Amino acid sequence: LAVKFGFDITVIDEREGIFNDWGDNNFNLLNMEPEQAYNQLKFDSQTYICIMTYAHKNDKKIAGYCGAQSFAYLGVIASKTKAAIIRKELVEEKILTQQQVDAIEMPMGMPMKCETPSEIAISILAGLIDQRNK
Repeated sequence: LAVKFGFDITVIDEREGIFNDWGDNNFNLLNMEPEQAYNQLKFDSQTYICIMTYAHKNDKKIAGYCGAQSFAYLGVIASKTKAAIIRKELVEEKILTQQQVDAIEMPMGMPMKCETPSEIAISILAGLIDQRNK
């Protein structure tokens, strides 16, 4: 849906075969470790970053890198508990400053009662649109 609203999408995932059934799409797919992809990405005031990996440690590591870059929006999909842990660790481990951590939306998405993955996706997209239109 984000493509329909004018966002250019890059998806990064290192898992082998992860994109095999994605078919035709308007995405830039990078099948590599996030750290390998960083130099291929542009970070500026028009960059919207959504972190939604399969592991807490990956979310924290990517948020730590991206939080030190320039961006319009940075969000991490997380429960409130997971978000609190990531926030605390990023500051305590001196990966980011408190101000940088405060600029990350965790959990990301518009505050609304979401139960399904589709509802969560709409909430996240609404948050991106809201940020872009401010």
